[in-house]
Amino acid sequence: DTLTVGNLVSTGSILGIQQASTSTFASNASNTNWANTGLSITYNKQNTNSAVMIFVSQSYRVQSDCALSVRLRRGSTNIFTGDYEITEFNDIGADLSQRWSLSYLDNTTTGGNITYSTQFKKTLPSTPAGRLVAAQGNAQTSTIQVIEIL
Repeated sequence: DTLTVGNLVSTGSILGIQQASTSTFASNASNTNWANTGLSITYNKQNTNSAVMIFVSQSYRVQSDCALSVRLRRGSTNIFTGDYEITEFNDIGADLSQRWSLSYLDNTTTGGNITYSTQFKKTLPSTPAGRLVAAQGNAQTSTIQVIEIL
């Protein structure tokens, strides 16, 4: 066990938990530029030796013949990217509204305030013009939780 600032902290301890959510619509018609989804959280990491477990439940909407990729960022650093994760093919005029979920253990040695966020883009260059992908489509809510573990 380690005595830290008057608190008994043992390995496997949870040092903090925080959650954020958004239901603000964000769209992206680009297959080259990443766009912010509007989902982010800033957490004050208490111990540089701890890890941060991140849980993302990202809602999205994909129009027909589109594919969507989502990535997780720590500040300006990409820490996880899922390519061609979400698709809706051959159903002209249809929209697909679903969730993209991720659990990620971040072993960064950074301390203090850390911002985690998600970004997205279309991932099929052959998608017909005008088709878009959206985060929080149809007023859905996306959430992100962080748990600091020693």
